[in-house]
Amino acid sequence: MLFNMLLLTMIGSGILGTILLITKNKIINLFSMVPILTMIIIYSSLTYSVDRVK
Repeated sequence: MLFNMLLLTMIGSGILGTILLITKNKIINLFSMVPILTMIIIYSSLTYSVDRVK
């Protein structure tokens, strides 16, 4: 549970940071989408494996 919360805050801060980057510079838009997508994929796979264990 604690690990889940930590992961969520990490993802949230990452998304916030990328949104700030996008507003600062539009060119970074494409580059900042990559970490968000990988974070979402990693998070969904982690939660799926955790649910399988329970």
